[in-house]
Amino acid sequence: MENGYKVILVPVDTEEPQLTETALKQAEYLAKLTGAAIRVVSVKTAVPPFFMGERPQQIFQMKDEVTHQVEAQLAELTAALDVPAEKTSYVVLWGTIYDEILKEAETCRADLIVVGSRRPSMSTYLLGSNASRVVRHATTSVLVVR
Repeated sequence: MENGYKVILVPVDTEEPQLTETALKQAEYLAKLTGAAIRVVSVKTAVPPFFMGERPQQIFQMKDEVTHQVEAQLAELTAALDVPAEKTSYVVLWGTIYDEILKEAETCRADLIVVGSRRPSMSTYLLGSNASRVVRHATTSVLVVR
């Protein structure tokens, strides 16, 4: 495909396997058509220590443990893609989900973001989901997959 995608960013939630699989399959299909690289990102939201009753050192230790667990899951997911290994990468970030996705899209120079999403509900229309925020604020193309 001429002028195809170069980098496809796929935000995933490892606790949502169906949405993750749907988004990755679509990204894999597009990457195979265009020769694009796939960058998988998982964003974890930080919980303030005072909510957890933990000391800062324990928070950092738990954060490191969660990061390592999610990295292992992302390594498995990217290894299963039918795309050359050198064209896949992943990262675990901490912060506000949609904000970190948008920052990562700029950092990795993504020209497409593939987001898995459930069917919209009334609360999604009123409050806005992460997928809808990414769609509204992204400076690049976004494909929402259901």
